[in-house]
Amino acid sequence: MDCEANSLIISWSESAGADSYIATLQDSDSQSTTCQGTTEGSCNVTGLSCGQIYHVSVVSSDGYCNSPPTNVLDTHSEPCIPERITTVYTMTIGQVQWDKAAGADNYTVRGETEQGLPVSCTTRDNFCPCTASNVVASYDCDNNTAEVSWSHGEGASSYMVTAVSPDGYRASCETNELQCELLELECGQTYNITLTTVSNQCEIETHTNVSFSTRPCIPEQVQSYTRCENSLGSISWTMYAKAESYLAIAVAEDGHTHECTTNTTKCTWNDLHCGEIYTVNVIALDYQCTSMPSNSTTIRMEPCPPTDVRSVLNCLSNIALLSWTGSAGAEFYTATVTAEDGHTMSCASDSEQCAIPNIQCGKSNIVTVVGSNRICDSDPSKAGILQSALVEWQPSRGADSYIVQAFGVEEHETNCSTNSQSCILPDLMCGFTYNVSVIAINSVCNVSQSEPTNVRASLRCQTNSAAVTWERASGALSYVAVGVTTDGGHRAECNNTMTYCDLSNLQCGQTYNVSVFGLDESCSSVESNKTYVRTGMSSRSITVGSYEVIWWLDLLREYVLSTFAFVTSLSLSSLSPMPTSECGC
Repeated sequence: MDCEANSLIISWSESAGADSYIATLQDSDSQSTTCQGTTEGSCNVTGLSCGQIYHVSVVSSDGYCNSPPTNVLDTHSEPCIPERITTVYTMTIGQVQWDKAAGADNYTVRGETEQGLPVSCTTRDNFCPCTASNVVASYDCDNNTAEVSWSHGEGASSYMVTAVSPDGYRASCETNELQCELLELECGQTYNITLTTVSNQCEIETHTNVSFSTRPCIPEQVQSYTRCENSLGSISWTMYAKAESYLAIAVAEDGHTHECTTNTTKCTWNDLHCGEIYTVNVIALDYQCTSMPSNSTTIRMEPCPPTDVRSVLNCLSNIALLSWTGSAGAEFYTATVTAEDGHTMSCASDSEQCAIPNIQCGKSNIVTVVGSNRICDSDPSKAGILQSALVEWQPSRGADSYIVQAFGVEEHETNCSTNSQSCILPDLMCGFTYNVSVIAINSVCNVSQSEPTNVRASLRCQTNSAAVTWERASGALSYVAVGVTTDGGHRAECNNTMTYCDLSNLQCGQTYNVSVFGLDESCSSVESNKTYVRTGMSSRSITVGSYEVIWWLDLLREYVLSTFAFVTSLSLSSLSPMPTSECGC
């Protein structure tokens, strides 16, 4: 049956001896129509009436006789057009109804809402009620599900929700309740909701204007890059469906983080730390949801510069022994010595030391060290000068570690510390002699191997004081100078962090033994060698007639009496202190 052309094609298999065929159609009203067929085995009947059931049979003929008719086959013509379509409204419901059409088993009604949304209804009856209304969809970002709810539809026994995205993704759920949940939704899609109301007699499909968007898709193909020359780290990714923005998070091994927000598909950081390996993930964002994190990638930054570069030149062998403190992120190192004329020599090592031969003594050589990994080189270390000395000693009983100090010209000082029996003194000045000492340290004390030396004292007559000087003692943080009279009756002290101080308020006519002690946080050095200083005598006056005569008490009494024999009545009681007495020199 060709419904559009309203015609029927009848076909059959040829029978032996037949040279023609006659097909007969009889409708429900017993009206008959025939068509003449040839040996091709078919004929076409047009102009059929709607809503009829046709009984079809075929006979064959040889021109003289007809065969018996075939078994009767029934076929339906197209249904007639429904007529007298009307709409009925009440306060709560509305429906469309019509007269039943001949030949129709069910009916489909299609309409459109005021908002332009299509509505359809399929039924076996001659009316369609209104569909369910107030459709609402709520999306759950965390579980990637959507809950759809609606109001009850008149006469409905069940409902089916269908969600379709522009890219053709579909999700559906069926229920006899007033809500259902859509599962297994595709990321980065906007789904439009269609609600089908099912009753005993019909199905009403309503295309709503309700839609929801799913969470962004996980960024894919995340790749990392390190730009060594600029200390930059960057990443890029691809997007399956465009998100509002992206958040990239770089987490270092020590836990500190760096974030980058962008609406493109790449991020660059200029504040990542040297020597770090960062684990990076990307999250896509929209106005309500975030995606799951992407697969992680790593950014490996350039190594940090090595530190504490030390060097010793053995002038007998002309070999420079170089050492340094390793840097974060470095897998191997290259040390370079640059001579005054610009000539360079290098050595490479995967440890923290190496040696360079054929170095000339007496020249100023600059030493730098660079740390490297498989991706980048570090910045050079702080430049050092190849002028240092190796100090060795025998172990000291009870010592946990040692400090080596060297004092040179203009109070230039350098030091090194170790728990072994050798140490490299760095940054020595060319052409000078250094005094070197070793301090043994344990958890209680440290013991200097020297005390203050070359102690000198000179009298300051006008201030009744003595200026004391000495040479620096290794390990000393400050000093105390002590002056004690020979009879032990008077003691004077002064202190300073420098190598001098003044003993004040000295007594006249006394000899002071002067010594110096070196001090640190907890201990005192042994006493230095002593020196002495002698103060002058106190001045007195006596009156002889109208003359005032100055005497020194350290003159013998006999000398005084013999010189002034004419003063027969002079006695010691006539001696009295001057108003302002001071020691003499």
